[in-house]
Amino acid sequence: MERCLPSEPAAHVAGVMLSVCLVLAAATGRAFAHGDAAWIMEEPRYVTGAGSHCCGPTDCERVPDGEVVEVRPGEWLVRSTHQVFRQDQKGVYPSKQGSFWWCRRGARVVCLFYDTGGF
Repeated sequence: MERCLPSEPAAHVAGVMLSVCLVLAAATGRAFAHGDAAWIMEEPRYVTGAGSHCCGPTDCERVPDGEVVEVRPGEWLVRSTHQVFRQDQKGVYPSKQGSFWWCRRGARVVCLFYDTGGF
């Protein structure tokens, strides 16, 4: 019995198609991974102090417990970056999720969403 093996060009095309599918799946997964932070990405009024949008598909996340502390009413310190955010500044917004969220560019926090304590 004779077996038919794919030709080299056909195998190459199949490999390229598989690579393209994997790249698309990874990109789509990243977009969907935004998940819980979609409320930030979808709101065009959430902008940084510099005026750019707070968030892309991988920039925003819930802040780990204890990472943000209130230093006085309406003012918070991000412990890891030593940045201070005030409630009245651009880039600081009430959280719609009932907890602290941030958007970062590298290690720097560019937007902070503060816990309103259910208010």
